[in-house]
Amino acid sequence: DNEKEFTDHSKELSGRSLTLVQHKSLGEIVGEINGIGTLTSGAAISKPVIRGMHGNRVSIITNGQKLESQQWGDEHAPEIDSRNASEISVIKGAGTLRYGHDALGGIILIEPRAFIDTFTLWTGITAISNGFGGNAYAYLTNKYKKIRYTFGANFKKLGDQKAPDYYLSNTAFEEWSTTANVKFNWRKLDFTTTLNFFKSNPGILKASHIGNITDLNAALVATKPSVVLPFSYKIGKPFQQVAHLSFLQKLNLVKNKNKYLIQYGLQWNKRKEFDNRRNTSITTPQLDFSLLTNSLDLVFERHFTPSIKIQTGVQSNFQTNQQVGYLLIPNYRQLTAGLFGIGTIEKKRFLFEFGLRYDNQQMNAFFYSDNGTISKKKNFDGLAINASTQYQISTDWMFFLQMARLWRAPSINELFSYGLHHGAAALEYGDENLKQELSTSVATTLVYSHNKFGVEIEPHLRYIENFISLQPLLPTVLTIRGAFPVFAFGAYNVWFKGVDIQWNFAPIANWVIKAQYSIMQVKQKNGGYLNGMPPVTLDHSIKYLLPSYKKLKATTFLVGYKYVLTQKWANPLQDYTPPPNGYGLMRIAISTILPSRKLQHQIALTAENALNKQYRDYLSRFRYYADQQGINFIINYSINF
Repeated sequence: DNEKEFTDHSKELSGRSLTLVQHKSLGEIVGEINGIGTLTSGAAISKPVIRGMHGNRVSIITNGQKLESQQWGDEHAPEIDSRNASEISVIKGAGTLRYGHDALGGIILIEPRAFIDTFTLWTGITAISNGFGGNAYAYLTNKYKKIRYTFGANFKKLGDQKAPDYYLSNTAFEEWSTTANVKFNWRKLDFTTTLNFFKSNPGILKASHIGNITDLNAALVATKPSVVLPFSYKIGKPFQQVAHLSFLQKLNLVKNKNKYLIQYGLQWNKRKEFDNRRNTSITTPQLDFSLLTNSLDLVFERHFTPSIKIQTGVQSNFQTNQQVGYLLIPNYRQLTAGLFGIGTIEKKRFLFEFGLRYDNQQMNAFFYSDNGTISKKKNFDGLAINASTQYQISTDWMFFLQMARLWRAPSINELFSYGLHHGAAALEYGDENLKQELSTSVATTLVYSHNKFGVEIEPHLRYIENFISLQPLLPTVLTIRGAFPVFAFGAYNVWFKGVDIQWNFAPIANWVIKAQYSIMQVKQKNGGYLNGMPPVTLDHSIKYLLPSYKKLKATTFLVGYKYVLTQKWANPLQDYTPPPNGYGLMRIAISTILPSRKLQHQIALTAENALNKQYRDYLSRFRYYADQQGINFIINYSINF
């Protein structure tokens, strides 16, 4: 049972701690780690928030490949099969520069299931009460001569989600994914080919699409959605159709003290959005995006001594987007090229990393008018610096320090969004005069561990110049497709100040008490608050490891209570509704392993929101219209052959 959290550079979730939450989306899973929140848009869509950063400020890396998808919107969840992950890590140190310059929040590193030389099959089924659906999955790995391979498939289907007092109409969804990973060894060369396909079809809360201003204003103050229908598995308008295909080819060579990597990636992302208009076809989308990304990485690593190494590399990325339907963002071409170097010195009680990276990004956006095509070009470049160190003060004390100067170019939607984003049920407007963000940050971590008690304290401070944020632009507006709240991208000079604290205590054998606290304030340099930032979160849990009984082994019982405070550090006069009240959620989980001669059975039963609490989440775009999900029972049964 592993949840390794040992440095500010890396926090990991693996083993049974990961297995117990793997029925959730990636955003919800990473939210289990202290200091990380979740931005949601309905039941099926969520993305991770690291210290107030989300979207393309958080890079998702799978098997060394950066996920390139359509990040222009809070309601676009990462197209990742979380069942295929054997370990999920969050890193913030100098090593982040290996994957790009713009991960201001950090990097989510996903390790796929490892190659195993003997035939291994892991399969299971999950039953989920809220939505009356479930999840079926199977993954196998084996070896044939010099070829190792893994294959997997995952399917998930749920009907309408239920708040404590009513169904959330049109929140049913379906999700499919397949994966294939093949590795061939020849002398000192490794050839690895990976192919992943992900498809989802999430419904969008029907009550978020309203026909007139009067009804919209009434919905914003109502305690119940304007549309409540009986439970259904049907996915009607509004809804999305999302498909993501990724191909990765890697060549690794190890020669003497040197390592060489050549990596080519191809990703295709297709997204269709259907709005709620009555006179449109269910098969004709109002928005239709096709994003194609080619990437090439060349990386060299040299170990001068067992304690000193450097890693250098060049990366290039060419991306094109084509859109059909109503204008939300223009078609564009974007070329990014980067050069990086990372040095590491590791002694017995000391580790130091220093990273330096330069990138240039050129964007060409195309607009169509009566006078022909208009081209608008944007060019951004900058230097990123990240330094981190750890020092073992004594047997019980460890100290970490990280300092970084990073930058991020505005994305296509921040510059040029113009119109209805139906998945977010909002009108969104960009600003083509936005400049690149400049982030200066420092974070420390102090860890104490002795006998039965351990504590970790992580204060962090960041100043961002030209921080780009999507903020409410009152009042609501009526369009030919309905009435919607309005949001606009703007640039702000902002201070991020916070601290993450966690401690654990084992008072007697088999008992562990754990607590996690995350506190962060985001304030503009001129004194005002920014809306949409994570509120204070307090989480406590008690876990009991039952003694082995007959064939039952590693049986654990956990009770947890998470309290989210009302967001007081916000500007309610510049929002459509004030921040919702604070709330507490109880969770209960029990799991056990049934070993046999050839098989290993694992059974887990979880109750989320066990008290069926009625609440609204400040980080949910649909808090304007409806409550969050009520009580949910999950039963997972898996077998390892």
